[in-house]
Amino acid sequence: MPEQQAPTTEPTDIIDGHIETEQERIARLKREYLEYYRELPVQKLAAASIGRSDDTIIAWRGADPEFSAQVQQARAAWALKKTKRVDDTWLLERVLREEFSPRVDVVVSSGQEKTLEQLIAETQERGIDTSHYERLIAPTTNTHPEPTTGDSPAGVAGEDPASGPTEAASDGTPGQDGL
Repeated sequence: MPEQQAPTTEPTDIIDGHIETEQERIARLKREYLEYYRELPVQKLAAASIGRSDDTIIAWRGADPEFSAQVQQARAAWALKKTKRVDDTWLLERVLREEFSPRVDVVVSSGQEKTLEQLIAETQERGIDTSHYERLIAPTTNTHPEPTTGDSPAGVAGEDPASGPTEAASDGTPGQDGL
């Protein structure tokens, strides 16, 4: 049986004559990530800027509460800085969509006979993001419904889901048990 070796932390980079360990490299990448994220708090882009994936950043944030707090602080600081500049409102609405996007209520009056597609097109012409509503009219990918197995809580014809099958009346119509 081959002998198992303990994992080693091999040096990965040499910076200013110092051989960087794995732990130091991760700490450096986290700093570089935060530098980018402070300028534009988009995790996917900040992760790509250091050659890492979203999953890596999520793992780092889960394992390092201090790093996670720094990311949240960077996001909050960026938002505060941007709210001071009126010209950047559109950027806030797009990058921090959950917090800053205007909410749109769609009201359809009975006097207008317009399809949802027409209403969405009119809304888009006014410059309003309709992506949430467009999902409502997207064609479904499941064009073949699942076959029924008869295990539905609704039961089958002639059966009361609560009490089981009913007996037919003498005229052939379903009857009520004991009624």
